[in-house]
Amino acid sequence: MKFFIELNKFRLIIVFIVCTSLIGCETINTFVKKRNLEVNTYMNKTIYLNPSEDKTVYIQVKNTSNREINGIKTKISSILKSKGYLITYYPEEANYWIQANILRIEQIKLENKDNLLHHCLEQYLDDIHHTPGLCNKENEEENNFIEKISKSFFENNNFIVVTDLQISQRTNILCSKFDRFHLNSKEKIKNVINPKSKEGKRNFYKTRIYSYANKVNLEFYEAKKEIENQISHSISEVF
Repeated sequence: MKFFIELNKFRLIIVFIVCTSLIGCETINTFVKKRNLEVNTYMNKTIYLNPSEDKTVYIQVKNTSNREINGIKTKISSILKSKGYLITYYPEEANYWIQANILRIEQIKLENKDNLLHHCLEQYLDDIHHTPGLCNKENEEENNFIEKISKSFFENNNFIVVTDLQISQRTNILCSKFDRFHLNSKEKIKNVINPKSKEGKRNFYKTRIYSYANKVNLEFYEAKKEIENQISHSISEVF
């Protein structure tokens, strides 16, 4: 029976090569392009702060997502210190407050299940299952074998990280704090005064940061460091 298993694996590789040649260069080029990690980060609205000689900053970073990401505060502190800012642990002493929350980290798998190669592999697997004389254990081995091949080529994984950011700056002018509310399913946003908000001498600026990581068979830990670097850079460059 072992001979049949090895023979089937050899035949599967031949089918794989033939199907790949039928697909052409486009799929191969796509795989080659996605073999390296690619991370992009952008802020959906620019924040402009007033110039000030007071360079004290209070930093608060939270993570309410379902994944661990904990190096952002340290990186922001390091970058701002290199720019001449003083980091304080007491918010009442700070001219600037940086308040960030990692709101959501989600994985999206882009699997090309409709392409010719995937169809060929599935069809061949179906033929193997109907080969006389092979027991269930052997079928499981074939299943694992084809699953490894399919996953290695067709799981183009993406991670999306959403970060809410609020930066405030002390001012001599008494101002009211505005809150943002979602009005409908299209997520139109309107500024309305929250009756519970207190007037104070601070200007508040809100925005959102989006980070995208992409690579074939990407695991989050592979992209974590670069995502932290880019989010930290994006926030620090406001100053």
